[in-house]
Amino acid sequence: MQSLGSEKISDRLNISRSYVTPELYDSGGNQINKDFQDYKTAIAETVSHNLQMLDELPPLRNLSLNELKEHFKKLLEDDLKKDTLFEKSVEIKKYVSNISKYVANYFRNVFDHNNNCKKRLNSDILDNCRMFFNSDLPLSYLTAVENAILVQRDFLDIYEKLLHKERLELILNKNNRKKFSRLCSNHNKWVDQFDTKIDELESIRIKLFWYIDFSNSKTVDDILKVKNIKSSALDMKVLQDFTISLRRRTNELEMLIEPKIEFKPIVSYEDNSGTRAIRKVMELLSTAEG
Repeated sequence: MQSLGSEKISDRLNISRSYVTPELYDSGGNQINKDFQDYKTAIAETVSHNLQMLDELPPLRNLSLNELKEHFKKLLEDDLKKDTLFEKSVEIKKYVSNISKYVANYFRNVFDHNNNCKKRLNSDILDNCRMFFNSDLPLSYLTAVENAILVQRDFLDIYEKLLHKERLELILNKNNRKKFSRLCSNHNKWVDQFDTKIDELESIRIKLFWYIDFSNSKTVDDILKVKNIKSSALDMKVLQDFTISLRRRTNELEMLIEPKIEFKPIVSYEDNSGTRAIRKVMELLSTAEG
């Protein structure tokens, strides 16, 4: 059975990608040892968070939750150790933990990381398209997921614009503690308005994907692999509730993002003509079937 997409299991994880800049402090001590401990801690916290999300899934008819959690935990731990995007997110968090010292390193890495996050979201769209084509799921499922991913992409676009504006001021004022601290505080305030809503949206989106995939897996070894998806394996009320909740979170985030866009609304899938074409084909197929 083929794995979903070319990415790893950790693509299906909930990993915080917000870069809130805290106040300045000097960690001191053995930096190499501290970096290694921070990396191990980040893996443990990410695995723990995703196992908590697993506990929040509706009951699965076909798999034992305890067996699933044990298998899932091992997959996540092994995969996170090989996940370059996750490793880079941990590295960037080190920079923001002492931003005045690492400000140049932060901006050297954060733009590439932002672009890699966008690529992963594109991969998420294609994985969901693949699932949809191998299923009898309603089109409303796919459009809800796609719109959620696109609004996450839009956030990354406006976040990148903010970073470009902040970059020069932060670098020029890194030795002016008072002004640098104020710039950090303003950045935190800007990010805080999005942080919780993005986390909630991504959590629902990932749990929806898990629910459909896990419910259609015969054993724990089949999870997160390409398979035929049958709606008969699902509780359609649960699917509907997930979809409605995802739409609601997407609309809330869109309302926050739109005033921050200084040009015509971003249509992120324009960047990927293949994804746009797949969406159009599915809309045409749905119309023909109707």
